[in-house]
Amino acid sequence: MKVVDDIESNAYSLPGGFIHVYGGLILSADNEAELAAALAHETAHVAARHFTKLCSKKQISKWSSLILAGPAGFLFWRTAVPLLLLRSARRADIEADLVGLEYQYASGYDPGEFVELWKSLEDADKKEESFRHRISDSHPLASVHVSRMNNSIARYLPSRTEDVVDTSEFHEIKDRVATLMGVQHLRSEPSAAQARTNR
Repeated sequence: MKVVDDIESNAYSLPGGFIHVYGGLILSADNEAELAAALAHETAHVAARHFTKLCSKKQISKWSSLILAGPAGFLFWRTAVPLLLLRSARRADIEADLVGLEYQYASGYDPGEFVELWKSLEDADKKEESFRHRISDSHPLASVHVSRMNNSIARYLPSRTEDVVDTSEFHEIKDRVATLMGVQHLRSEPSAAQARTNR
């Protein structure tokens, strides 16, 4: 895993298991379980080979369109295929949520914090989502993630009394990232509700 010196709240994965986390995501995470949720999501993308599969689909559609339909196929590939690939990318993102949720639960972290992570991104969606942006985005709206995650937790994951939510080590790392990035960061200690699960 590598930390990117950027205040954006984001993370991405590359083929081969390389995961890059923006410093802004570490700083905006309220607790360790939220950051673990983001990492679980990206790990699921790698394990399911989503990026590789999407690239393969793109190449196959390109050459089959050109060979079978010539110039008309090229026009089809330039206009319609990107929209079809966006649908595949959205499905992959939902799959990464479900598999990542299993990773989160198996690791002992509170799966509810996976939902909280997406809820924190809902406001950003509402601010910048125009209709054009929605149909061209490769990720579903945060509200779609929240709804599916809540359903999955209720249906498939038995409740536990001892879920990890936060640790003091996470806040030390958060402070260090803030210092390295030269960003003002108010130290937020684990809350009383979270303290029951601290290690």
